[in-house]
Formats: sequence, C-alpha cells, structure tokens
Amino acid sequence: MLLLMSLSVRSLARGFLVRPIRQCLSVAHMSEPAHRPEEIEELKRIFKAENRSLNRKVYEKLGFHPPYIDNSEKFEFYFELEPKERPIEEDPLYQEKPAFVFTDVRRLQEGLNQTLWLTKSILMEDKMPKNVLDTVADMDIPDMEQRVTDAIRESRQFDTREKVIRRHRYIYTQTLSLLRLSNMLGADHILNRMTTENPLVVASWDRDGDHIQVKGEPGGLLISSHDPLPPPAGRDLVEATRGSELPTFDPLHPTIDLKTSHIYLPHENSSGFAPPHRFPHAHTRIIFNKLNWRQEPSVSQAVMYTFADGFARAKELNGPDFSSDLETPIVVQGIETDGVRFSFITVQINTLDMDPEGGTKNMVWVDQEDNLLYNDMYPQDIKVLNRKGNKRNRFLIRLFIKKRDPEVGCQDLNIGVFQKFLAFVGNH
Repeated sequence: MLLLMSLSVRSLARGFLVRPIRQCLSVAHMSEPAHRPEEIEELKRIFKAENRSLNRKVYEKLGFHPPYIDNSEKFEFYFELEPKERPIEEDPLYQEKPAFVFTDVRRLQEGLNQTLWLTKSILMEDKMPKNVLDTVADMDIPDMEQRVTDAIRESRQFDTREKVIRRHRYIYTQTLSLLRLSNMLGADHILNRMTTENPLVVASWDRDGDHIQVKGEPGGLLISSHDPLPPPAGRDLVEATRGSELPTFDPLHPTIDLKTSHIYLPHENSSGFAPPHRFPHAHTRIIFNKLNWRQEPSVSQAVMYTFADGFARAKELNGPDFSSDLETPIVVQGIETDGVRFSFITVQINTLDMDPEGGTKNMVWVDQEDNLLYNDMYPQDIKVLNRKGNKRNRFLIRLFIKKRDPEVGCQDLNIGVFQKFLAFVGNH
C-alpha cells in the first residue's frame, strides 16, 4: 500500500515538473527570430567559402581565374543560348537555290549511267588503262599465294572468337592485310605514300543549271602520294571525247536520288589536305561495301567519290573560279570491295567546265566483272527472320553456321585479282 502511494506521488510530481519545462522550451523556440531567404543564402555562401579546396584557395590567392565555372553566376553569362528551333531562312548558310547533295547513303537508281551524266564522263571500252593492265602480270611478291591465303584466314577466322565475324570488321582487317603485303613491292612504294582512314571530301559543280555537291566520309581508306598519277589517255583521246554523247534516261531526272538542301556553301571544294602537306595528291580511294549493297549502286558510289577527290584537287591547283579544260589532267584510282568481290575504277578529269553538254568530257574506266578473290565458304553475316513478326530464327542461323565449315576457309583463290590490287596500289 505504501509502495503504490509512493509511485503515484512520483508520477504526479513528474507530470507537474515536465509540463512547465516543455511549455518553456516551446515558448523559447517561438521567440527566436526566423532567418530570411537572403540570410540563408548568405550563410550558405559563407559555409562554402570556409570549405573551399586547397586548389581554389591557391588560385584566388595568386589572382588567377579558376579553371571551373562559378556556380554563383548564371550559365547564360558564359554561353549565349540560342533557341532550339528557328526558321531555316535565318541560317547564315541559307541559299535560295537548292543544292543536290550526294552522300554515302544515296543509291542511284540508274547506276553507272546516272553517275556518268552527273560527272560529265564517258565510259571507256577498255576495262583498265593500258599502262596499268600491262603491269598486272608482272606483279609478284615472295610466297604470294600463301601470304594472301594467310591474310584472308586471319581476318575471317582468327580475328575474333565469334562464330560469325561481322562484315564491317573483316573487310577492314583484310584490306589492311593486303596493303601490308603491297608494301613488299619496294621502298619507293612505302616512302612516297600515306594511308588515311575515312577522309572527308567535298566537291561542288554546276550541271545543267543544277548545283551538285558530293560530300561526306565514305567508309574506307584513301592512299595519297607525293606526286600525281600520270594520265593514261593522251591529248588525242581527250579531244576525241568532244563528239561523244552522254547517256540519257528519260523521263527520270538525273538528280532524282540526290538530297535537296538549302543550307550549303556554294562552290565548296576540299580534298581534305591543307597545304603544306607532303602527300596532297589522292592516289587510290578504297571504299568498303559495308551495307551489302548490290554491285551496281556500290560501284556508282565509288565512282562519285573518286571523281570528287580529283575534282577537289583540280580546284585547289587551278583556283576556285577556274572552269575550263585542264592542261594536265587529274587522275585518281578507286577500289570498291566487300572483302570477296573487287571492282577497279580509274577516273581522268580533263575539264572543269561541267555545265554544258558539249565540249571535252571526262573519262572513267571500270573493271567490275569476274573479280572474285576467293570462293567464300565462311559463315555469313546475315539475319534470318521468321515469317511471323520480326523475331530472329536462331535455329536456322545455327544450321547455316554448321553447314559452312570455317575450317574450309577460302576456296579457289584467284591470285589475278590480288595482282590487279597490287598494280593499282603500286601505280606511279
């Protein structure tokens, strides 16, 4: 009984004592003045200043500008932000007359005939210039067949651990291996050449009242040389082109497949090499058929870019306003390949007067038939799709891989194609 009375007295005393204390604390807390927003920002600034890093203190002590953007200032003070959308007419490069632009994703419907009209060129009867064709049979390196076979097997079988090596990879590695084999031709071939990957080229001209531009970085390589290539056609053959007619394909317009753009630099020409460059002359452009196009549009694309290399170089040598026949023609070679099939192209630019139909024409040699380097028995980079939906049928892909034995490798090696490759790369 006494115990219960003592507990009740203690609880009552605790309640009487704690309640006034809590009330006092709440009153004291309410009596403190609240900080205004500007005072809170000032306290934050002081806190950041006191916790500055050593690098920042050193920069401020020496009076240097800190190598960072101060968060206290707005971002617009450093960069003028432009609106995301604005009328196309306000662009500084806007032109009222549209330009027809050819890029590496454009396929010409009429193929090589459309290319000949756009470049004001005629297709020569010979597949290859005589000075190059005479050297094909003489091209030889030690153990040529075995070295070429090893280069193919390295790029198609031993490059990665994947069962199917992708097209863009084995084309690139195989071409580099073949170029390394071509270095065995001699020291002059190595010292007077340079290889550039995915070079930019821009060429512009007027054709039948339309402004045409070829620009972009087509996938491939560009071999440039110290000296230009000699023209394979003499002055008599050049003068004979005046009576030649260009192909026509009515009712289609030749620029139907080109992109229309109002934003461009008129008469822009750039070979990608700024003076003084040791190897300013385009020698051979190698274009990879990574998208598995048919041969006709892929060869047409290679002719367009090979012509653009020579045209841009001619403008750089003769001036941007020069538009007449060239005293010394410009010659550029091209090789189009998908790793197995090769096409060899030679372009000789005789004139920069591209607008009229008559007059001197340019020349193009194309060798695109029976140029299989080997019989491809490797697993193919393909996609097999079901008839229902777009799901990949992996079972069929496995069967296809097992059917093509990687150990079989390349069959029926055509060493003559590699000799043509050597003749083009070794031409000087």
